[in-house]
Amino acid sequence: LHRLNAIRFGRRLFWLQGPGWVERPWSWDLALVEAWKLGRTGVPYIDACMRELRTSGWLAYKGRKTTGYFLVFGLGIDWRMGAYHFEDVLLDYDCAMNYGNWVTVACIEKPRRANFESEASVADIVEAYRIDIEYKLSAEMANDPKGEYIRQWVPELQGVSDEFVHKPWAMSQEEMVKVGCVVGKDYPAPLLSPLQLSTKAEDWNVGDGDDGHLAVSRRRSGEHRVHPYDSSGRSYSRSEFLNFAASIGENEE
Repeated sequence: LHRLNAIRFGRRLFWLQGPGWVERPWSWDLALVEAWKLGRTGVPYIDACMRELRTSGWLAYKGRKTTGYFLVFGLGIDWRMGAYHFEDVLLDYDCAMNYGNWVTVACIEKPRRANFESEASVADIVEAYRIDIEYKLSAEMANDPKGEYIRQWVPELQGVSDEFVHKPWAMSQEEMVKVGCVVGKDYPAPLLSPLQLSTKAEDWNVGDGDDGHLAVSRRRSGEHRVHPYDSSGRSYSRSEFLNFAASIGENEE
């Protein structure tokens, strides 16, 4: 299919707006791109995938899609920068497959998909797709609850418990010191934060969205909140939230 589409689309397959002529704000932040390439995003599953790719020249299809989605919608980066990198490092590189997959991941392969208002910013895009990224990373956490794949490629997280290996930012400072992995020192702070990951099915509403994409949202039952002044991104119950607020001198929610 990708080869047939490449013939049909021609050079439009390589345009920023893609075959669908989708207008969207993009970032060309080279520091973010380099962190993504090196597996230094601070998001363990993404980093494991990118390190495997860099080391071996291969990455499973699921990993290619998730890392691509993170680059485009988690960091707001021009999708072509990801496509160029895959072109450089994949041993099984194929032009039609590579660019066909990337325009699909970036949601620009069809007209009027994911168009935003002209005044939208890259930050607006990232925020709009945050839950989708959290859902994808939560699915990987469910698939590999012990983080065996992550431990293989991200040795900084070897000593982190199963509970936090997919989300080391959620550890307390004491826990980080105890396991020898202080986020921001021994392992990068996440470039996209705070991320709330959960393997509990009851935390998610998943249905069919437009153009065959899943529509994902969080269920509101059970109050869990992230405090805006907690850089770890930890999700607190009501009592935990109030305790943290009190610890930094806040008396109200």
